[in-house]
Amino acid sequence: MFSPKNVIFLLIGFICFFAGYDRTIPWSSRLAMTGKELDGCFNLQIDNVKLSDSGEYQCQVTPAKNHPPLRAVATLNVLG
Repeated sequence: MFSPKNVIFLLIGFICFFAGYDRTIPWSSRLAMTGKELDGCFNLQIDNVKLSDSGEYQCQVTPAKNHPPLRAVATLNVLG
């Protein structure tokens, strides 16, 4: 079982979307964290994607004690 301390999704150069375990974003109805937490699966879901959503996204995980930090980067290109 994977048990991170924090999971953070961010658009490089912009504001952080998620912190901690809360999978909701009160200020955005288009963004959500999905996946099975017990399986260590954390996905960023963007509904009604816009051109302005294009960019480099990064998931940062602060894992439990005695585990190295984890990061994954993905680039989203929205075509008009």
